[in-house]
Amino acid sequence: MPLLSRQSPVEGCYVTVRLIPNVNPRTLVKNPPQIRTTSLRYPAMISRRALLSKQLLGLAEEDEDVKLLMTIPGIGYYSALLVKSEIGNVDRFPFGERLCSYAGLVPSTYASGKAVRHGAITKEGSRWLRWVVIQAAQTHV
Repeated sequence: MPLLSRQSPVEGCYVTVRLIPNVNPRTLVKNPPQIRTTSLRYPAMISRRALLSKQLLGLAEEDEDVKLLMTIPGIGYYSALLVKSEIGNVDRFPFGERLCSYAGLVPSTYASGKAVRHGAITKEGSRWLRWVVIQAAQTHV
């Protein structure tokens, strides 16, 4: 079922409405659907987020590869953990070009006879790895 989120008149309170399929929207005015506010769960979500961030930071401080990745400008502990989890063992890539190809960050190549044309990036491989590398690079542009 599709969800529709709207901000209520109370600041910081969001209301999530679960729309009922095959129902005329005009009848919803007379018979409103079930409404659930997330504002009551907001403090619990914030504390859970803080706990998860501390756990991720602890994992990042224990791993030497993640520490090394964090020395790259634009890579924080979350990005470094994501890169580490997506690449795995970096020794399986003999060259940096292979890693870039794995991430889908190399241009596509179309060749026929002596004519060679390069296009956009291939977008092959892990989209999360490609996303985090592009995000890190955009912090320096």
